[in-house]
Amino acid sequence: MRYCKERKRNLFILVRKLSKGAKQFWTGKGWSWAKQEAVTLEERQIIRLLRKRPTG
Repeated sequence: MRYCKERKRNLFILVRKLSKGAKQFWTGKGWSWAKQEAVTLEERQIIRLLRKRPTG
């Protein structure tokens, strides 16, 4: 999965917010307030990929 620099930066913001326990998630169109259980499948896959490669 390849992302443009801005998309990648947004994903790092997402992961940083997740690690802080924030309830705000990147939907691809913008930020949306949601509970952690409501994270989309795409975001879950991205988070899994970023956990495997924490340096990015």
